[in-house]
Amino acid sequence: MNLSKNKKDYKRSYQALYEFSQTDFLKLGETTWFDLWHIHPDNEYFRDINSESREMHFRCLFALYRKCLELGKQWEKPFQCWIIIDVENSIDDAVYFHTQNPNGDNFPFDFQGFKEIDIFNDVLQNFDAEIDTVGKIEFNGYETIYVLPKIYLI
Repeated sequence: MNLSKNKKDYKRSYQALYEFSQTDFLKLGETTWFDLWHIHPDNEYFRDINSESREMHFRCLFALYRKCLELGKQWEKPFQCWIIIDVENSIDDAVYFHTQNPNGDNFPFDFQGFKEIDIFNDVLQNFDAEIDTVGKIEFNGYETIYVLPKIYLI
């Protein structure tokens, strides 16, 4: 693996993603709906190259999260937005946006089995002001970290 090439690639990739996160990428209209729609900021395993790539990864993840929350609030329809962090597999990290939809009765998403935890690493502590709740859900022996507003746990 050519580390200098990867360093150049991840910087370019995260810069483009950050710029994308500043656009109105969710097209919200009167008839728009989302069934667990999500976006992954890392499709190349860039997160774990070094501490700088990890920081850039989470900056993009939270920029996408902030933008989804902002756009959702302007839309004035019920929605949910949250982050999933996979401790072992960075390509599974994602920002989710979810609404009522014709595909089933899965809104609001219930976060069954959610257990609140402390912020689990130094990088996430940099985003402490933006994090309402961090928790985990275990399913079939697999653990996923969730970042979400406390209102979803009522």
